[in-house]
Amino acid sequence: MKLFALSLFLPAFLSAQVLLTDNFNDSSIDSGKWTTQTPYGDSSIIEGSGYLQVQNRGRLTSVLDFTSPYIISGSIQLSNNQFSNAKIVIRSDDGSIGAAEMGGIAIQFQVREDGAVQNQLSIFTNGAPIESTASVSLNTTLNLDTWYSFEIRDLGSSVELYWNGSSTSTLILNSTYSVGSKIGFYNREGSAAGSGISANGMARLDSVTVTAVPEPATYAAIFGFMALGFVIFKRRK
Repeated sequence: MKLFALSLFLPAFLSAQVLLTDNFNDSSIDSGKWTTQTPYGDSSIIEGSGYLQVQNRGRLTSVLDFTSPYIISGSIQLSNNQFSNAKIVIRSDDGSIGAAEMGGIAIQFQVREDGAVQNQLSIFTNGAPIESTASVSLNTTLNLDTWYSFEIRDLGSSVELYWNGSSTSTLILNSTYSVGSKIGFYNREGSAAGSGISANGMARLDSVTVTAVPEPATYAAIFGFMALGFVIFKRRK
């Protein structure tokens, strides 16, 4: 009977623990979950219509710190300018580098860059010294005003992106680089930061969830405990 009870408890125990969730359905940003920054005169960050919208380096940063392994999932949309470009940055702090960028590991979504690069997903170290610099990228179709689902897995030694419902990793960056434990979201600069080509570009975020992933050692310990319980059960029987 005890073994049976444990088998019923096990799936719930092994399920990922939700660390943070926000569907942005309120009319105001939850200050218990996020801090915000609007570094330029044309920066903005608002919550409404069921999603979060940032413009011209408006930034959302998690209040909580997150330790790998964990998974971030949600939906993202780029809008209003063909040069729209947005980033989710992990392993970051609440500081800024360069033109209101965030240091850490950046997962970037862009419809088109200033030059010839178009429709690209990328993961790279943002602000890292030369010896820690790393990046991977993939050209794939991204359209304006289209919602795309994503899943980002921070496994400590690597970061994986699962894009638009893919069951296999779309990109993997092998890196341990980190400047903190926070998660941030923002889009590229607008005209106030000296890049008028991307002025009024917007990025939107919806239904963000961060879940912890049990370590492999945790699984091994649990199944070892189950095996021991089974042996005891058989002996008593």
